[in-house]
Amino acid sequence: MSDQGNSVTRGEPTDHQVMKLVGSGDVDAFRHIVQRYEKAAWRFAWRYVRDDEAARDLVQEAFLRIFRSAGSYVPDKPFSSWFYRVLVNVCLDAGRKQRLGVSVELEDEPVDPGSEAQEWERRRAHALLARAVGELPERYRVAVLLRHYEGMSLEEVAAVLQSSPKAVERVLAKARERLSSMVRGEG
Repeated sequence: MSDQGNSVTRGEPTDHQVMKLVGSGDVDAFRHIVQRYEKAAWRFAWRYVRDDEAARDLVQEAFLRIFRSAGSYVPDKPFSSWFYRVLVNVCLDAGRKQRLGVSVELEDEPVDPGSEAQEWERRRAHALLARAVGELPERYRVAVLLRHYEGMSLEEVAAVLQSSPKAVERVLAKARERLSSMVRGEG
């Protein structure tokens, strides 16, 4: 995932420029950050908790924290890394306060009768994997969500997790092992 907004496009300010304005009290400038990141934030939060309302609450809390700490934002790394670090912390805090359960159900959507069995099997496999990801230890779950669902590079995940790319590789390898055994019913 590239740091959207850190390069000037069509005259729009970069994330760093916007955060400097927000840090000096420009509330209207914060709308740029919200517009740029709200969809990605909601997607990540929803995948973390698998609940619409809880995801909205987490995203709102993350944006609130970002707004409150805008004055202390230092643009030494891509803004997206800092943003996701805040969002991940909000999700982890919520998870610690109340152990978040993951419920995944197969949806009843109309399916082409010719491929009904294949579609059902695909949904079942997706639901099993989603449930397994939700049951991973927090560090593994966050790494998997950032890398495989948000499409971040190892370096970007490492920046969010405040780790090294090599350490992220190890976490992801352990997560894959766990997921594999969970899906096979061994864990």
